[in-house]
Amino acid sequence: MIDRAPSIPTKCGKRTPIAAEGSFDEPLSEIVYCTGCPDEDLRLRRLHYAAFEIYTVEKKFVAQLELIAVKYPEFIAQYGEACGCDLLKPSVSGDTHLIRRISVQLLMVKEAHKVLLEKISARIANWDSRNPNMAECLKNGAGFLKYCLPYLKEKTKHVDDLLRLLQDNEELKRATAKVKLVCVCVCVCSSVCMYMCVCVCVCVCVCVCPSAFCPTFST
Repeated sequence: MIDRAPSIPTKCGKRTPIAAEGSFDEPLSEIVYCTGCPDEDLRLRRLHYAAFEIYTVEKKFVAQLELIAVKYPEFIAQYGEACGCDLLKPSVSGDTHLIRRISVQLLMVKEAHKVLLEKISARIANWDSRNPNMAECLKNGAGFLKYCLPYLKEKTKHVDDLLRLLQDNEELKRATAKVKLVCVCVCVCSSVCMYMCVCVCVCVCVCVCPSAFCPTFST
């Protein structure tokens, strides 16, 4: 389970939950390591925070991909229906609408990162910096890159085409403004730093307001 409460090392040597279930994403404030060496305790505590930050960033990244790849196209389609038009219809030449093409590519990225998130969650739930094992989440993870390549190869073109599309289609521009989707440029490279400098990158360039997705529309 992604949202179960993690446990932390304590001075007495036992492991106790950080907080009640459902607070997995709250800041860690009571992490204590007692090795007999203050410098080592500080290093372990910082590593614990870093490991938790990896989980937090990855979870937010997956949520943002869900908003862009799923919620945004759904909202545009529903908005068009409410206005009596199809804002996501294929082009005159029969090509799939740009927003749907972007959605398909980002869904591939989302599913790959969803798997990674589940692995990271399982590790962080019982994290102990004295025995770091985050690298296990990344083992054999090179295959994930193939899910990101289709979007990365066309990212710049997608951004230019989308901006042009919004300029040419006033209704689509208005619908996009209603969901406050300021930038549909998602840079799929992820930033993950951990013990022994094992790194994998993931970075997002997106600004979405979830509260804007509502069941009623005004024109």
